[in-house]
This record gives sequence, C-alpha cells and structure tokens, in this order.
Amino acid sequence: MHHADWRHFPETDPDMPAELLPPDWPREHAQRVFVQIYDRLGPLAELRFREILARTDPGLAALARHHDSATVAALFAELGERRPRGDTPFERAAEARRLAEAAPAGAGRPRRRGRPRE
Repeated sequence: MHHADWRHFPETDPDMPAELLPPDWPREHAQRVFVQIYDRLGPLAELRFREILARTDPGLAALARHHDSATVAALFAELGERRPRGDTPFERAAEARRLAEAAPAGAGRPRRRGRPRE
C-alpha cells in the first residue's frame, strides 16, 4: 500500500452504485465491516491526531473529537433536507474518482492533471 492510499478508503465501497459492483457483491456485509472498522479506529485516530496537533497547538488538539457511525447518522438525521446532495466540489470529485477507478483499464478514464500519462 502506498503511504497515501489510506486517504481513498472513505471514498471506496460500501457506497458505490450497485451497477458498478459485481452481481454477487455482499453489499450489506461490506457495509457492516466498514462501519465496524470505522468505529474501532476512531478513538485511536483521534489520539494520534491529537498527539501530532499538540506539537504545534495544544489548545486546538484538546478540542479534536472523532464521531462514531451512530453520531454521524444522528448528525445527518438532524440536517434533514439540508444534508449534502452530491453537489459540493468534494462530493463531485469523490464521485468522479469512484467512477474512474471502476472503469476498465484504459476505458476513457479521465487524465489526472499535473501527472504525465503512463
């Protein structure tokens, strides 16, 4: 795994469109595993983030908090109609990356800016 590959983890399945997954993909199981990993890594990630941030700003580090999946679900429920609808630049970029990574090799994948074509 490349040192920054973990950054793509939140943008990978279990949220991929069904038409991009194999017909026998265990979506519900994948979602449960994803949530378990997310919830179990949260406290450790928060601790490590605080350690790193405290080197430059201890006060800010003390404010850092992670959210488990139940908290995230509650926050989204509170947003109701105001929740994101896929129209922010981040959401559009994440969707474009999902589609590009799901496309067969060389099948019209968009070129990444700033990188030479391989």
